[in-house]
Amino acid sequence: MNTITLEKPVVPSRHPKVVFVCPQEVKDKLEKLAAKNTRTVSNQVLAIVIEYLAKAEEEGII
Repeated sequence: MNTITLEKPVVPSRHPKVVFVCPQEVKDKLEKLAAKNTRTVSNQVLAIVIEYLAKAEEEGII
């Protein structure tokens, strides 16, 4: 299994961009979580997605 690590971002990022729409309540919670973890919202979402994908891989879903 490939391991994806999340490092502090180097700006500007050359990574592909993904945009999603969410309710204001979700955005507010993401902002609070990101601040608590000293991350940008974008990096917080990336960390959440990486964790979810790792679990899905372990379970053989992907």
